[in-house]
Amino acid sequence: MSSASLQLLIYAINDAERPAALKAITEADLRLEYGRRQPTTLQLGELYGTDDASVGKSAELADTLRRDAPSAAFEIWQDPHATVGHYVAHVPGIGSYDSACDEDGTPLVDVLDVAQRLTELPSGTTVERWLAAEGNSLLGRLVLGALDACRNMLQDGPPADADGAEACRPAPAPRLRTQVGAFHLLDHSALEEYAREHYGRPYSAVVALDGSNGCLYEVTTSLTHTRADGDGRLVEQPGLTPNDRQDLDLWLSGEGSDPHPGVILSDLAQKGVAPAGSYLVRVAW
Repeated sequence: MSSASLQLLIYAINDAERPAALKAITEADLRLEYGRRQPTTLQLGELYGTDDASVGKSAELADTLRRDAPSAAFEIWQDPHATVGHYVAHVPGIGSYDSACDEDGTPLVDVLDVAQRLTELPSGTTVERWLAAEGNSLLGRLVLGALDACRNMLQDGPPADADGAEACRPAPAPRLRTQVGAFHLLDHSALEEYAREHYGRPYSAVVALDGSNGCLYEVTTSLTHTRADGDGRLVEQPGLTPNDRQDLDLWLSGEGSDPHPGVILSDLAQKGVAPAGSYLVRVAW
């Protein structure tokens, strides 16, 4: 069976779950000082490692820790065997991040894949919106940011009343002063059900958004679009843009993919069966 070096760092854990984490480390034959010392107690922030772990052990160990020591904040990486290695980071309450990695445990992202995903985004999508949804799952911003807080916590020393991974929570930023606008809050399932009833064919807002569970997506409806007239002047015209109309018609004919919710909601608003304005589409399953 193929094998590769495996490394583990645990940054925070509730005291009651230390024995379970130590058992997982022992059963994986990981040792302190990279193989030189058998662990007898759990050491936070210390590197546990082995030169000879079966390929795929990183995922198995991550599953074991998440199941038996759910309060543990940790990162695991297994060195490349044939192509790239495997990296897992987990912070309770934030989530997990899996990616390829190099031999130093640095997560690797396929630049061509990122470029392709960015080119496929709906027109008008901002960097902030992308990073809050698909970009977060692809780049692991929230998990890796929380993991940095864990490292800093260990360096500075946890507060006296810190309880396991709760100490890894980043300090809250100063409150941002905002002005609340009017949005129609809409669950993706309600939109999908209404679209099926209105158009007579299945529709998936999750697929159209490439949506992530637990995220909100801003969608704006429009009753008109801007186009140039015969003299080159920009004028407002009723209805969808030609591209949006083409996307909708292709989907209705069964030849196209699910249109963006903005196209569906704009068409429904133009027909008077849905409110016009801005929506927050909530994706949750």
